Amino acid sequence: WLQLTSGGTSWSIKNDDANYSGEYFVIRDEGGAGEKDRLVIDNNGKVGIWSTTPGGYLSVEGTGNHRGIFVKCAGATTYSAIQAEADALTTGSIARLSSNSATTNARYLVNIINDNALATGAVGLRIQQDSTAPALIALGNVGIGQAAPQNPLEVDLNQSNGTLTGDSAVHFGGPHHTTGQIMGITLGYRESNANYRKVGIVAAGLSDSEANQDFHILVNTANSAASCSLADKKLSIYGTTGIIRVHNKFGIGGDPGTHHLYAAGTASITGSVGIGTTTPSVPLEVVGVDNGITIS
Repeated sequence: WLQLTSGGTSWSIKNDDANYSGEYFVIRDEGGAGEKDRLVIDNNGKVGIWSTTPGGYLSVEGTGNHRGIFVKCAGATTYSAIQAEADALTTGSIARLSSNSATTNARYLVNIINDNALATGAVGLRIQQDSTAPALIALGNVGIGQAAPQNPLEVDLNQSNGTLTGDSAVHFGGPHHTTGQIMGITLGYRESNANYRKVGIVAAGLSDSEANQDFHILVNTANSAASCSLADKKLSIYGTTGIIRVHNKFGIGGDPGTHHLYAAGTASITGSVGIGTTTPSVPLEVVGVDNGITIS
């Protein structure tokens, strides 16, 4: 073995089979109370830095507040500073990051920083999934613009004065506005059969030069033809049974005030109308009206 000494510092490089089971290559700090094996290569070729029992091909352990591994590739322009490949992977992970600290202090287990405000083309995180498996699974609350989300997904937005801006809205959709085609958000029950997702908020294309769209609310249907639509500030309700039910007062063209039903202008209704009954047998049936009814 080889021993190097300079002043009060002493290092040894040796094939140590006395202190290890099998032949190990060891670089040891022999400097008094701080003596420790700094680098160990075991008989399987595994390398330990401050680790005498390397668990992987490279194991780094340390004490105190220090960086475990620091990689700097100042001249790299098209290559990865760190690259890991596991082409035979079955149930393991390419990378596993874990912390067993019980402290409640706010901290980041993974911290990605674009440290130059002028690098507007630098994407913070990109995930490419070439199969139908999920690209991302988050088992916990996710905050966007929110450091302490209280719900599975929480988005923090700014307010804008009358017009939606980039930081005052969350957008779902794409560059499409073909007439009759819809896209939007489904709510509630879900399974692999998309036709069972029967509550939705969708935009319906109009295929005009302004890319205008109608707003549809789908309830118990996956078909926007049987929906509630808001188009050009008008309300249309489609359905076969129970089209609309008002439990108190209903006004068309004005405030109903003390009236249960108030219509200003011309009201056109196809079918039977019941007042005080849910099963009118004639075009207009009034049941149980104490003060009568006035038509003028």
